[in-house]
Amino acid sequence: MHALTCGKMAVPPAPQREYTWRFTDTVIVFAAGVLASLIAGVIAIGVSGVEEVTASWLFWLVLPAQFVGSFAALLWLSRRRGTGSWDTDFGFELNPKDFWYLGVGMLVLIATGLVAQAVRSALQLEDDNPQVLIDIVDQVGTGPTVFAMVASLVIAGPIAEELTYRGLLLRTILERMGPLPAVVISSLVFAAVHLTDPALLSLQGVPTLLAFVLMGLLLGWVTVRSGSLSRAIFIHGGFNLLTTLSLLFVDPETLEETSALLFFLR
Repeated sequence: MHALTCGKMAVPPAPQREYTWRFTDTVIVFAAGVLASLIAGVIAIGVSGVEEVTASWLFWLVLPAQFVGSFAALLWLSRRRGTGSWDTDFGFELNPKDFWYLGVGMLVLIATGLVAQAVRSALQLEDDNPQVLIDIVDQVGTGPTVFAMVASLVIAGPIAEELTYRGLLLRTILERMGPLPAVVISSLVFAAVHLTDPALLSLQGVPTLLAFVLMGLLLGWVTVRSGSLSRAIFIHGGFNLLTTLSLLFVDPETLEETSALLFFLR
């Protein structure tokens, strides 16, 4: 762009601001994870010869493939447009001092579960349980698959989601807007991606989606305040840990009465 002239004075063109991240980057990471999990699911069904993916295949292959797909896309983006360091680019950090935030995550689960249950009661919605999820957990039993389940849902899952939505997406919005809209928008997107769960594609899922928005707001606020993903990852991990323990050790009939917890397992 050429400089503009005003009399004898040359007026330089307005600087074109360049952003490190694009909104399509988050789509790429999400799509990479979904594609990898679909490929793994096809492989699992083809090898096992069954019509649906079993718990063993889910926690040993399908979910790990999803996480690998997401991590690979994040690595590619970091090297292509960032510094190549996840700490610098996305704020990725696991500080041992933040370990106690696991307890915060458990408390958040209870609080958001109560909110979801209150909204469900106010809207006079039935307490429908995701029976498929219970069936999958029943298949886990007490063998090594329990380890794979906990590793996927409590460790790898929170890390992948926080890198994507509080690491990449939140920073993408922060480059263009202030902290408040960045936290709000990223939390709405975080809740919206859970619509891939068929159980949420109805009026019954509204309370749960609301709770996911609240969860996203907290995680975004914590990330902005701390400047890293460490606390958000531990909170998310504690959130999933309590849900996982409930599914593994609480009697299904009891879960019928506390179904708000079940919808949070991602």
